[in-house]
Amino acid sequence: MSESLRFMKVEDFFRGIQDWARLGDVESYRFDQKRELLTLEFHTGVNGTSSPSLMLLQFPRKEAFRVRFNPGKSALEDYPIASTSSLRAETFQVLSDALPDHTLECQELQGRLELTTFEGRVPFMKVRVNLRPFSIDVYKFDDHAQPCLILAGAVPSIHFRKNVVSDSTHLGYSVVQVEMKPPTAKYVGFGEHGGSGVYKNSVQQTFFNYDNFLYKKVVGRGPLDDREPLYDSNPFFMEVNGTTHNDAVY
Repeated sequence: MSESLRFMKVEDFFRGIQDWARLGDVESYRFDQKRELLTLEFHTGVNGTSSPSLMLLQFPRKEAFRVRFNPGKSALEDYPIASTSSLRAETFQVLSDALPDHTLECQELQGRLELTTFEGRVPFMKVRVNLRPFSIDVYKFDDHAQPCLILAGAVPSIHFRKNVVSDSTHLGYSVVQVEMKPPTAKYVGFGEHGGSGVYKNSVQQTFFNYDNFLYKKVVGRGPLDDREPLYDSNPFFMEVNGTTHNDAVY
């Protein structure tokens, strides 16, 4: 197996996370209205004292946005524009252009940016980017055009570390984004894994795909262990009952 595809158990991945580097304040930002792109600059020290680490926020749909962050990338051109081979669109911009129309507004406020998507003149989603320290909160507008908090970023929000192979070689970075969990929320999804329950609130899961029909190749305890992966380690999930005052699944 090549070094870039080396396998790691979930408990090994998170070991020592309290010692990982953390994102602090946003040093500068730029909003490109035409491309619906927000770029944020951070001084992490990864790229030297003169080059920042760059984060991208993109808004392909009224109900979706994408965050891209690699501490080792300091310019917009460092991020590849090609889409995954599973999509017909060759680039992210081609994909965005093919999706239903929406509009995006960016408002600069004291200590934060608020980016709101609209369908026609009706607001749908608001993404609040807190600048000092950095975190992201997401709101969905209800039928009365009132924002309802559905996702709250923790502080610190981003933890990262360099994947060191040897004294002279490293394979990029591991990055973890931390969110606040509503007390009533339940989580389902995450693809095909072992486990005895539908809700995955307190389990750890290994995301690595291969034929594991006996559920014994990773942990070795059989199909009731949530850490045992199968064919499809899909990172998508749903939050149920996170906002008790609204009928919502996110």
